[in-house]
Amino acid sequence: MRGASTRASPASLLQCYSATAGRRLGHCEGPSGLDMARPCGLAYSTREGAVAEPVEVPAGRARGLDADNFVLLGHSWGGILATEYALRHGQNLRGLVISNMMSSVPAYNRYAEEVLMPQMDQDKLARIKQLEADGDVDNPLYEELLLEQHYVHHVLRMPAGEWPDPAQRGMDHINPVIYRKMQGPSELGISLDATLADWDRTEDLTSIQVPTLVIGAQHDTMDPAFMRMMSQRLPSGSYLHCPSGSHMAMYDDQQVYFDGLIDFLTAL
Repeated sequence: MRGASTRASPASLLQCYSATAGRRLGHCEGPSGLDMARPCGLAYSTREGAVAEPVEVPAGRARGLDADNFVLLGHSWGGILATEYALRHGQNLRGLVISNMMSSVPAYNRYAEEVLMPQMDQDKLARIKQLEADGDVDNPLYEELLLEQHYVHHVLRMPAGEWPDPAQRGMDHINPVIYRKMQGPSELGISLDATLADWDRTEDLTSIQVPTLVIGAQHDTMDPAFMRMMSQRLPSGSYLHCPSGSHMAMYDDQQVYFDGLIDFLTAL
């Protein structure tokens, strides 16, 4: 939240929903060891050579949730896990929220290459790519250029010094071994040799029968037009657009994000 903003916080908005509806809310945490999806029923194996292999998690791990009557929200990578869970265990869900995640990594990469990268300072983009080619991504200049040219425009549209504590902690505690294996060195697309590079469930969206909200944002790293299309392919899909938001629209277009999310939840 910014300074003395009068907007309600995400926690207070969801606490209000939870109290009103009489339902409990669970959450996924992704600590450095990558036990990423306790309530989701899926995680990613961290054994060598299988970092991106989905593995089943017993339903009993879904702490605080009814195993056959809950709403699953997945943001970013969590959207991949949520989509996979819905395709495998949709009968357990009351609803699904795919927040700021395209159903196709190849399409995400095309958007980064064709739309986002041309907006950057081309000399600085060339420097970023050279540092990647040289394997010098631990160079402080690399993160500095990404922050200046990409992150504060498309990941979280706030000056870096004003990022909310949860967002900053999330960045500070990324496990670089797993992140680079699955994603690559940055949020500027997914590397072609990363384990998520070929992930694409767009053609399978018609198999997800539960009510599903897809959330996109105008300034996201993800293509908002693509995410609107996803909602149209889902049999019971709807789309929420955050016109001032980026990848973390729950912070930089907070009121739109949570008003739309709570409207979806209360209608279930």
